[in-house]
Amino acid sequence: LEDRGTTPQIEAAKIRREAESGFLGEPKSQQFVGPKRFFRGLGPKDPAQPFRNNAFGSWWFEESAVRQLELQLARVFFTDEERRRSFSDSIRAGLAIAYDWDNPLSEYWMLELPGGARLTGLVGPAAPQPHAAKPHPKYDWTRILRGGLMQIYFPVKNPLWVRRYW
Repeated sequence: LEDRGTTPQIEAAKIRREAESGFLGEPKSQQFVGPKRFFRGLGPKDPAQPFRNNAFGSWWFEESAVRQLELQLARVFFTDEERRRSFSDSIRAGLAIAYDWDNPLSEYWMLELPGGARLTGLVGPAAPQPHAAKPHPKYDWTRILRGGLMQIYFPVKNPLWVRRYW
């Protein structure tokens, strides 16, 4: 890192600032002990942009949010496509994932923490975000996504624990 004009401490501070900007208020450090599941929504991989829609990214949400949303959607008759779209719309609003972040939330990945394994992350409610991060012809950047859903920022995780959910 020193050859790039930075230090581990500077890089750690950058990661912490990036993580904190996504939370409403101060996130809390929490250690999770498996077995436990976490989820992450994204879109299909684009070879032209290999770091976008990364299944191994840092932002996740707990399984309880998935189960609660599935129960709510089960009360309404939906086709599979409508159910997935409603699920993704609710996740987008709750986690405040701006539309212009190029994340269609068309697939979900699961991090399955094995029994006894430990994983530490920053936890807190998602901060409200505008529909678009900047003025955009396709999105109304003056409207706000509500946020509020609990999310977890895992800066480091075992990639062998991550697999596609749907």
